[in-house]
Amino acid sequence: MNTIVCSKSKELNEFSPHDHPDLWEVSILVSGSAKIVMNDICYDTNKNDVRILPPGTFHSAIKGPSFSDIYFHSKNLDFSDIIIVHDYDGNIRRLIEMLDKVMTEKEENYSAIADSLTDTICQYIKKYSKANFKYSFVVELKNTLYHNISNADFNISNEIKKLGYNTDYFRRCFKHEFNKTPLEYLTCLRIEHAKKLLVQTIFQNIENVAFQCGFNDSYYFSKIFKSYTGLSPRSYRKKNYTPVKSGL
Repeated sequence: MNTIVCSKSKELNEFSPHDHPDLWEVSILVSGSAKIVMNDICYDTNKNDVRILPPGTFHSAIKGPSFSDIYFHSKNLDFSDIIIVHDYDGNIRRLIEMLDKVMTEKEENYSAIADSLTDTICQYIKKYSKANFKYSFVVELKNTLYHNISNADFNISNEIKKLGYNTDYFRRCFKHEFNKTPLEYLTCLRIEHAKKLLVQTIFQNIENVAFQCGFNDSYYFSKIFKSYTGLSPRSYRKKNYTPVKSGL
């Protein structure tokens, strides 16, 4: 088992210099902000910042406002140096919270589950460490779009205004980061969701699939679906659905 311990810290406003000679430390700040000194370099960290410390890295927190984090210690991670990334969509935090639960309960197969969660957390860290968003503020809308795949009443312009940005400027920044406008990005999400539903829920008619993918009009849905895939929804289902063979 690679992950040795996972735990939540109490509210702190500082901690003394220390290291873990044989273990990696991965932690995410879940509240507040903190000035963390790592190998004599001070880093300003904020809520949802994740830090990865190689074995033997001396680290401490300079006294300041209170903060709390969730952390785990593990062996054999394959990072090369100190890394700080931001958890843009909350996936890393959710995974670390799951890891904490698994490590606390220690139920059947917990060690294998913990190692699997640790590996997934590390893959997300690698993904975010390469993101380097020029306009990081657009990531919030990206996550909101995902959560509104089925919401036919979702209004992108209104959501951008809630974020406090000029709509045209925001769209340009979004396209710079993701090579699509917000509407194009949401439509792609909806079409991908529709492709899964068409194959996995064969009992649902096209109207229901359209509704679950944020389209009130099934004819318009079919038109958009065909423009993206080259096939009508019915033709796509017929081509890609594989009936489950009965063992009887």
